[in-house]
Amino acid sequence: TPYLCRALTVSMDEPVMLPLSSLNALRRTALDGVEALLEPRNDIPICPTYRRPQASTPPSRAAERSARFATPEQLTPAAQHYFDVCYLPLEMMQAVDDDTLTKWQQNTQIGVVVPSIILETECAEVQGWLTIAHARGIRRALVGNLGHLAMVKKAGFSIINGDFRLNITNAESADVVRTMGIAC
Repeated sequence: TPYLCRALTVSMDEPVMLPLSSLNALRRTALDGVEALLEPRNDIPICPTYRRPQASTPPSRAAERSARFATPEQLTPAAQHYFDVCYLPLEMMQAVDDDTLTKWQQNTQIGVVVPSIILETECAEVQGWLTIAHARGIRRALVGNLGHLAMVKKAGFSIINGDFRLNITNAESADVVRTMGIAC
């Protein structure tokens, strides 16, 4: 039983001999009475038991080789031909001229890495960078912070991938971020 008797006082006038089965029956009757007093009231709402949702099967799509580069100089011709998608930091894409970007886009898909931390004072500037990147033909964004999804969607990006910073480690989490529009 989940109960523990810490103390018991018995007052008897004469010694009594009881079989153990009678003591057990007495104990069971006493515990039934205690449990009846502790029964949950029907007028108090009780939180339902959490039931883990059945994970869905991720949408089938061809596997892609993707890489995240720290600087545009790292995006070599060999990397452009090997990787299906090459991500570069959004803030560095401003320095890439249109001819270079067009040349890269002939070999691979180019995406931008949204900064992991965007201060409130930087939101307008980052939104502007996203809008410019989209206008230049970039359609992929790599997001590591769910708070930045609205900015990326507002700029019109059609493919949003989740970065490792999202820490998606199971099928249930992957299902949740898919409903938010993140491909994983």
